[in-house]
Amino acid sequence: MPSTRRFRGLAVLAATLLTAAGLTACTVTVDGEAVPADSAPGINVDVLAAGESIDIDSDPGATNDFWDDNASNASAPAYEPPPEGEEALTDKPTGVLVDPTTGPVEDVDPESLQDSAAGNPFASPGLSGQVHGRLYGAFDDQSAYVCSATVVNSAGKNIVATAAHCVYDAFSKRYAQKLQFVPADRNQMEETPYGIWYANKIFAPKEFIEQAEADASGRTAGNGWYYDFAFLTMDANSDGQQIQDVTGGQGISFGGELNGVLSIGYPAAPPFDGMSERYCSASNVADRYTNDYVLNCDMTGGCSGGAWLTKFDSTTGAGYLIGSNSRGGGGKLLSAALGEVALALYNQAGGGA
Repeated sequence: MPSTRRFRGLAVLAATLLTAAGLTACTVTVDGEAVPADSAPGINVDVLAAGESIDIDSDPGATNDFWDDNASNASAPAYEPPPEGEEALTDKPTGVLVDPTTGPVEDVDPESLQDSAAGNPFASPGLSGQVHGRLYGAFDDQSAYVCSATVVNSAGKNIVATAAHCVYDAFSKRYAQKLQFVPADRNQMEETPYGIWYANKIFAPKEFIEQAEADASGRTAGNGWYYDFAFLTMDANSDGQQIQDVTGGQGISFGGELNGVLSIGYPAAPPFDGMSERYCSASNVADRYTNDYVLNCDMTGGCSGGAWLTKFDSTTGAGYLIGSNSRGGGGKLLSAALGEVALALYNQAGGGA
């Protein structure tokens, strides 16, 4: 089994985006198919049926000041997957679909999505040019980092999807703070066409919280990595708009048939610089690799949390999220599959599926 690494990027004080340990990871307001759901649970709750929910610092001023000083670069720690032979778990498919805000996406010819593993620049057509972006966070005042994330369609119009390791550190057992999301980020927040949005609550699977392990070097073990997905809820902006009112939202497939796969993210380690979105794609990635989806892809640290989309329409830019960039190595990129646990977590966040 090839060595793989976590793809989160840790911010350090330097002039360019570096990776010290190699690989790891226009307004649209049209309503989609989601319907209202009960409110998410309260502050600092214990382990829930689907996962954990925790309120976090959403002070825009303090968060912005922190990132003015710390948004310069990223490195990605190494990790190893669970040993071969360890019992592997996976989120059970449900077949539930939430359509993107632009409406249902018809089947596309998977052959129209050419196999591409190089991490080429992403053209960001239509909806995809608004909903995908860069996530900035910190586990303390010293360990700032960057990931990628996606606005998804929801009843609350305020949900962003990412990887669990982008919001919870399996080594220190701490949740991230100072989380801000920049849709269509360019040149490290020099261009923020859809604003800067601040997270107020994290929803992460209890399987990841309880079973994902990592040491100080970033090497990991445990079945929790098969549940490396999470959701954030975001504050409204100063005009009272929810993020989905401004950007729209991608659809979600909580376990179903694949129709081509596109992976999007902001890889920050050489040969990339994290300043713009890149992609990998394939007509068929139905096979699982240690119970994850797997794609031939050379993207590096910083792409963690970026969307894996199926049924992607290259004209409208709409598709269905099936997972997020998790980890990789040896020219492979992995994603945990969204299913039963992810659906329950999404609904706890107010998704309404």
